[in-house]
Amino acid sequence: MAEAAATISAEPVYVDPSLILYPVERKPETQTSPTFPSPVVSTGEAGSFLLNIETTGLNPWEHRIISIGILDMNHPEENPVVIMNEDEKALVETVLIAVKYGQFRRMIGYGLSFDFRFILIKAMKYNLDCREFYELQLYDLMQAAAQGKFEYVYYAQKPPSLSILAAYIWGFPKAIDDKEMIQAYLEGDLDTVYNFTFNQMMRILSLYILFTRITESSVRLPDFGSEALSLNTNPQQVKSNQTKLTIQSGEPENLVKLKCPSCLSEKYFEQGTTRAECTICGGVMKPI
Repeated sequence: MAEAAATISAEPVYVDPSLILYPVERKPETQTSPTFPSPVVSTGEAGSFLLNIETTGLNPWEHRIISIGILDMNHPEENPVVIMNEDEKALVETVLIAVKYGQFRRMIGYGLSFDFRFILIKAMKYNLDCREFYELQLYDLMQAAAQGKFEYVYYAQKPPSLSILAAYIWGFPKAIDDKEMIQAYLEGDLDTVYNFTFNQMMRILSLYILFTRITESSVRLPDFGSEALSLNTNPQQVKSNQTKLTIQSGEPENLVKLKCPSCLSEKYFEQGTTRAECTICGGVMKPI
């Protein structure tokens, strides 16, 4: 597959690592799909996060990372954060810093060997400290789909793709395939890439919730009622009578957003702050 062009016409999404623990202002348009069970999540998820990467191909030495979706499982009710950056080194470094900043110990995903290996080889390429990332425990839902158990099982079956599994359980397949998503990226259509990554994260989250609910008898579930959350609706726009989840939107109160003119990363600070050091590139962040 061809490498992405150096110049992208659409505006990328830049996210400071500290914001990965909180929602961002941008709200995705989720694709149409049937309802699925309310996202009741087990307690005790401290230290876990969901991750999904999208790339221009399968080989780290030939292709690049397009986007990375992250969701802190301390706040599973929030929208996943989707990180995009033309500078792949800054993109990978943001994730590594986020893992360290969030004190994460476990990474949850689907086909995690691909994501983990891709980021690790990129860290080698750019000589980035990735000790915390390398020490993460991997909770791979694809392994569960292939053999049921996470420990060794003789002659595991071929696992389905995440799209096929989500289509079977919830009628929620990919709206477009990977090649179409990559083509959208090459054409500068970053909104399509953003929505594609966001919806992949929602499939992983839904599968994790379902799998832990039916297999972990010791899980304590908070009472969210019997209402269903529909993926037809923007997660930020769920009505209060549909779920007891609290959704934050807009800019945080009593905070001001500063932006780095060098790497374009953004971060919130206390009101009155006019200058700060960028944690990504070391530049001087100023009010937008």
